[in-house]
Amino acid sequence: MKKRWLAVGVSVCLILGMISTQDVKVSAVDETRTDSQQETIVEESAGDTDNEVSETTEIENEDAESGEDENAESVSDATKSQDTTDTESQNGLLKNSWSYQDGELITNPKFRSRSVPNANAWRKINGVYVNSVGEPIKGATKKGIDVSFYQGKIDWAKVKSDGIDFAIIQCGYGDNDSSQDDPQWKYNVSECERLGIPYGVYLYSYATTTTQAKSEAAHVLRLLNGHNPSYPVYLDMEEDRIKSLNPATKGQLAKTFCDTVSAAGYKVGIYANLDWWDNELTDSVFNNSSWSKWVAQYNTTCKYSGTYDLWQCTSEGSVAGINGEVDLNFLMGSMLPFADVRATDWYYDAVLYVYNNGIMTGLNSTKFGPATKVSRAHFVTMLYRMSGSPATAYSRVFPDVAANQFYTSAALWASAAGITTGYDNGYFGPADNITREQMMSMLYRYAIYKGYDVSARGNLNRFRDGGQVSPFALTAAQWCVGAGIITGNENGTLAPQAYADRAAGATTVMRYKTTIK
Repeated sequence: MKKRWLAVGVSVCLILGMISTQDVKVSAVDETRTDSQQETIVEESAGDTDNEVSETTEIENEDAESGEDENAESVSDATKSQDTTDTESQNGLLKNSWSYQDGELITNPKFRSRSVPNANAWRKINGVYVNSVGEPIKGATKKGIDVSFYQGKIDWAKVKSDGIDFAIIQCGYGDNDSSQDDPQWKYNVSECERLGIPYGVYLYSYATTTTQAKSEAAHVLRLLNGHNPSYPVYLDMEEDRIKSLNPATKGQLAKTFCDTVSAAGYKVGIYANLDWWDNELTDSVFNNSSWSKWVAQYNTTCKYSGTYDLWQCTSEGSVAGINGEVDLNFLMGSMLPFADVRATDWYYDAVLYVYNNGIMTGLNSTKFGPATKVSRAHFVTMLYRMSGSPATAYSRVFPDVAANQFYTSAALWASAAGITTGYDNGYFGPADNITREQMMSMLYRYAIYKGYDVSARGNLNRFRDGGQVSPFALTAAQWCVGAGIITGNENGTLAPQAYADRAAGATTVMRYKTTIK
């Protein structure tokens, strides 16, 4: 995966140790009620309870077929630290895999492209991604890169402007030792979040025991603290010392890592090249439909016969903002189970984010309902989940919030936290559709509750209807616009009294979670 640790020199260096809140007064008056707001409420799904567990599916690549090994790949990295809880130390290990020998990149031509690339190789032409010989890539919906410190300091703004839709970022390698954190991890993840680039994570594995696999999972979770990736957390399995293990042991290592990371609320997956998927990762555990598969094969098409989400197609990509070559990847189809959310829809990344982070689910197992309006009960439940679903004892704070409803704990928590006060008449209105200005008000108060800086102020006059914002929501709207959470509609309006749909709700929450610190 070209995590190239600059060979032995860098490895040796690593071994030696190289390595307002503003107080804001919130109006005690909540949103004014719109008479036309709907009076019925439909629960999001069987999963719209406070303890719901999301389900995921993998999308089958329509063009997958069995065939010869074209040397797909990933690459990895370097020096290893010491696992004091295990009998075998990883300290001083150098990567050895299909692409590295003793920490050095193998440049044998068999690992490189076999044909002169087309001028438009791996780009989108007339709305369709094409491969290295200019042929359409059937099933490809988004283009991404995977990066490590090998790429140096990346200009992520240029990367985004060059048609890159997502990134998979190396956070580190091996055991949970800070000396094995990727030196560019913090910069890369913060830039992706700042610019709104959806991202996932990978960790290069050296684990040969379940103790080491647990340590590698702890490594990832330590670095992910405070971050919420849209794409999965991948375990990079390609190291030669793992290859020599029997299939059942490989399966146990993967299961230990994936179970630990998924228990913390993250979507998980496995990265390997085509040869490994066909011949090494054969234990039944790798058929787990909730695990994403990332297949590396440097070829004009991916020959893997199973279902997979990502295809790493080349290590010789050229992307603005990156000095030198970089691995290119394509999302094949969709990572979502919803038939009404396509990977090409403007709200796909937001739905993927809220779904994988347990903030929203579907109306049912195959329907998200992007155009369905969001009720006040649903939106306050989203905020409640974002806050970790804290325990709340029932009390009759609102006459229309009964015990044992899917939104009961959320509404009571939001009231106690000052996020919502209800209407002037004392009611909460759980079944009412939420207006955009009500949504902005709740987000603003939620930010205050979390102790974030809410001093930003945007100019509402940039919108044709900016003067129509209700007094109770004026400061909140200015903050949401100034912080980049709300950008308005394509027609130049803010539409403060319009009802928010689920697509807009997901997008607003994703922007909040990835931009407000």
